[in-house]
Order: sequence, then structure tokens, then C-alpha cells
Amino acid sequence: MRVMIRGFMRIVISLLAVAFVLISQAKAVTLAVPGTGDLWLAGMPDGSTASYSDIAPAQSPAQVLGLDLSPGIVLIFSASGLTTYDPEIYPAPPDGLSYFIVNHSTGAENGISDVIAPMDSLVGLFLDSEQPDSSSAPQTLDFTSNRDYLSLAPALKQVFFIGDGLTSTGTQQQIVVPAGASRLFLGTMDTNGWYNNAGSFSVTVNSIPEPYTIALLGIGAISQLTYVWRRRKRLV
Repeated sequence: MRVMIRGFMRIVISLLAVAFVLISQAKAVTLAVPGTGDLWLAGMPDGSTASYSDIAPAQSPAQVLGLDLSPGIVLIFSASGLTTYDPEIYPAPPDGLSYFIVNHSTGAENGISDVIAPMDSLVGLFLDSEQPDSSSAPQTLDFTSNRDYLSLAPALKQVFFIGDGLTSTGTQQQIVVPAGASRLFLGTMDTNGWYNNAGSFSVTVNSIPEPYTIALLGIGAISQLTYVWRRRKRLV
């Protein structure tokens, strides 16, 4: 019996060690996202244009580097700072101007979807390794009233609202990396003409292990415990 219990403990310790390794692999990247970052220039070569008057790389969005973007990985965001679409207008925090909901003036552009979101808010975009204008844009996401999501799984080339990364009650929001993603870009929301925007956001992006992996480890530990308990009961 003691041998069996020792064997069980070794299995549990091994599972916990694997879980610890997975959790320790979580990474955090902090970057500045300028108010001039136009997501419709993401992944486009220098000289490309968007939003009537913006041009790469001057108005290109910020790219997040150093994160695991494997399918199913969960990203969480934390953002602070102020940006404005007009230097004469009082700047807004990452959640943007809740009373001023807009879409991209030129709609889907360069193969990147349109989006409906608060002006000046923090927005994001996943791309694969291809230039985005090599295929058609996905459907528009509307964040007029659903900015309090707990989890969001955007498609490739589909612009999505991030804000400060929290719901209105302070719960951390989660973004699920789509299959095929190899790049993540962050920018600010405007209708057109990011060239005259001002301010910046400081954004920290954390990647955490796929929740299904952690769940499987827990199931494995429970299964081993059940097996040992049943064996012991039969031997009594």
C-alpha cells in the first residue's frame, strides 16, 4: 500500500511540475502604442496608404513582439495613458470616448475588416504571415454595446476592441489567439487621418497557457487519485 501511495505522489508531483513549467512560460510584453497608429496599415509595406491620408510607416500601428501566438493561447491586456484624434480635444483613456462610437470611414481596407468602437480606444488585430490585402476582409465586429465581453475570439484580419483590458466591473478580459496568427498589432480608433493624432498608450500584454492544457492536467491528477482510492478499497 505504501508503495502504491508513493507511486501516486510521484505522479501528482510530476503533473504539478508540468503545470508549473507551463505557467512559468507565460510572458509579458510592454510597449507604447502611439495615437498615430492606424491598424489599416498593419502588415503593409512602406509607401502603402490607408484611411484617405495615412501612409506606412509613418502611421503604421505598433507590433507586439516576443509573445507566443499559438492557436488557443489566451492574451490579457493592461493599458493606461491618453490619446486624442484631435490635439484640440481633451484626450481619452484606453476605453475611448464612450459617447462617440464610430467606424472606419473607408470601411474594410487593405484586406482588414471595419470595426465599430469608441473613438480613441485601444484596438487590436491578428495577422498571419501574408500581406493582408492578398485576401478579402472578414466581417465587421460591432462594439457599440458589447464591450464588457469576458472572452473574445477574433478572426485573422478582424479588428477588435481592447480598451483597458477590463470589464466595467473590473474583471480581466481574455482574447483568444486565432489559428494561423503569427503577428499582433495594436493601434487607436479613429475614422480617418491618424497623422494628426496625439498621445500614446502604455500597454502590457500577457500570454497564459491554453486553459484546456491546465484542465487536462487537473483531470489527470483526479483520475490517478480515483484509481488509487479504488485499488485501496478493494484491498481492504
